[in-house]
Amino acid sequence: GLLLNERVFQPQNGLLTLLIVLTLGLGFTLMLAILPFHAWLPQAAEDGPPLVAAWLAGGMIGSYLVVLMELMMRYEWLGTNPQVQRLLLTGGLLLAVGAALLVITEDHLGRLWAYLALVDLGYVLLGLTIGTRVAMTAVLLTLAGRLVSLLLGGAALATIRHRATSLSFDDLEGVGG
Repeated sequence: GLLLNERVFQPQNGLLTLLIVLTLGLGFTLMLAILPFHAWLPQAAEDGPPLVAAWLAGGMIGSYLVVLMELMMRYEWLGTNPQVQRLLLTGGLLLAVGAALLVITEDHLGRLWAYLALVDLGYVLLGLTIGTRVAMTAVLLTLAGRLVSLLLGGAALATIRHRATSLSFDDLEGVGG
């Protein structure tokens, strides 16, 4: 917060702006599980209780996105900064395309679900690049629906895991019958 407030008094300080953008970029890259810092979410979906993984993917990551949006709206220069827009675009594309490629190779239903949640998060980040109030409202509505769908998906995974020995595709035969 200190650097953001200092930027108000030094709007022409390019080094300060770069420091703020890089610091926020790295922090949100870690918190939002953007590739290559995504490994914790698929691992949580594989090893942990599915509803906990769903809460991590929907609730925790969703709250980080709300914080990011609030920062972009409070500090208008941040929301319109070309470097920030480039970071959002790059992060969104990395998640949408990279996680989609990882989906192709997956043979575990929990990890597959986690990668699909990351693909969806990539689309949300791409929506943030628009930067208008209407886009921010759309992203907030998307986050609400995303939380519900991820929690329902987590509940479904928990039910399947209860009936199967694991969520590996090889172990799922006959679980639905």
